Amino acid sequence: MTTSSTTAAQTAVLCDPHAPAAAAVRAHVQAHDPGVVPWYPLRDVNHLNDAIVAGQVRRVVVHCPDDLLPAIWSGALDLATWSAAGATLEFVAPWPQAPQAQAETLCASWRHWQRRTHRQQVVAGAVLSAAAIAAAFALLWCLG
Repeated sequence: MTTSSTTAAQTAVLCDPHAPAAAAVRAHVQAHDPGVVPWYPLRDVNHLNDAIVAGQVRRVVVHCPDDLLPAIWSGALDLATWSAAGATLEFVAPWPQAPQAQAETLCASWRHWQRRTHRQQVVAGAVLSAAAIAAAFALLWCLG
């Protein structure tokens, strides 16, 4: 989180304050809620989740739905918990109105997240395999 406020039941922003979309989000928030609003980068969504559950945040402003999807796919963001806590989402950029466009956006985001996750798993597997081979070689060398 980059700024804080002591008011209860407030608005929060889920966006990196240095992202290209930050200027549009900042203008939108200042037009609708001129007070001090906390900003949570997407990597800190767990802190935002905690603030929502604690009742400190009731309205979350996000640039566009695409920004939420990776956190949803990874399980870091649970919209059901937000809803149960009474938090609402507000998007600065509109979501496509046509169902086909919405489905395409969801599918593209899911594919991108799967590719990124797969690459991370491949790298982790390669590192672990190399470590196992090195450990086996060291054990054989010590015993031999």
